[in-house]
Amino acid sequence: MVTHPVVRGLALLATAAALCCGGPGVRYDGDADPYNGVIDNSFGAPTFTGTNFTAQGALAIQFQPTLTTSSTRSTCLGGSSCYLAQAGFFNGQALPFYNAGVVKPLFSSNPPTYVPATCDANGMNCAYAPSIADQASDGGGGWHAFAFSPGCKPVSFDPVLDAFSRDQQFPIASSLPINNLALSSPKPPLGVVAVHGVTGVSGETCNDIKYFSSVGSKGSPGRFGSVGSDKPTGYEVWMIFDPTVTVFKSATATAGGQIVPKVFWFNGLQGAYVSGGAVPVDASGNLLAMDGVIVDQGSGFASPTADNVVLLPFQPGDAGYSPIVRLHDFHSSKSAGFYKGACPIGAATCPANYVKLSDATSSAFNTIFIAASPQ
Repeated sequence: MVTHPVVRGLALLATAAALCCGGPGVRYDGDADPYNGVIDNSFGAPTFTGTNFTAQGALAIQFQPTLTTSSTRSTCLGGSSCYLAQAGFFNGQALPFYNAGVVKPLFSSNPPTYVPATCDANGMNCAYAPSIADQASDGGGGWHAFAFSPGCKPVSFDPVLDAFSRDQQFPIASSLPINNLALSSPKPPLGVVAVHGVTGVSGETCNDIKYFSSVGSKGSPGRFGSVGSDKPTGYEVWMIFDPTVTVFKSATATAGGQIVPKVFWFNGLQGAYVSGGAVPVDASGNLLAMDGVIVDQGSGFASPTADNVVLLPFQPGDAGYSPIVRLHDFHSSKSAGFYKGACPIGAATCPANYVKLSDATSSAFNTIFIAASPQ
């Protein structure tokens, strides 16, 4: 398991000040786990080369913010970095989402792909083994998280004294998706999360527990009697963010277009995330993917991270929706953005500016893990 507990220097100073002059650990008794600041994405490799959008920092590349230069500050409304959603389409309307990982084609040797456990004979309706949520030794795959039921003791938030709110217990991640591009042929980190429930908690002030290891198991309870479920209760896709960077809900930064992500813990560090919702599973517990379309210009192939090329047949909340999306290629002479929807196989009608899944390639050359942007 790859973990990287790094924090910003300022956060460390703030923590030190809290310990001597007041703070969450002083105001409330029973703060079982120390507060260690926020995730520091600026630590790590590769280093910034000066090229716009070049990945830098500790987090895996898809969790890196967009970087700007002096001539492109308007991209982030004057900021040096920000997070932007990817522009996709559903049912004729824009459906922005955050791309939390890409599984490359089978013919791509860097990084190796994750192969579906099952698919239909026509290459559709595939499912992935739940082990893709296990983080490998090279940092590939997803991670696990504990999610708590309501019941902790809430207390008021003081923006001067408190570094975090205590109105609810935040989920706790087992590890982080770390930038592993410096390794030789690593598997890609993915934003797929195996979620475990927690029972038995008693007497905890919200967010006293901040470490995955502080939650115990059956027969060996952890802090405040906490017991994590042996098996996951479900799976989700998370897009995580550097909590110090502004997140916009669309592909273009606009005034008032920021969102406030949710908070999670990792080893006492605050992180930020947006959940893409539950991943459906089949009778064998495999994670079901949704078939979508990627529109290629001419004979070339579009990038699965590009704007206006991903078409979804369903939206969050629909039967048939999954945040794991296998992209079937459709070659067109139309400009990006002309097509604004995908018609599932068997659809009675299909508008002219939609693509029939039956007209796209039977094989999906890319699979993406998405979290729809809150609107």
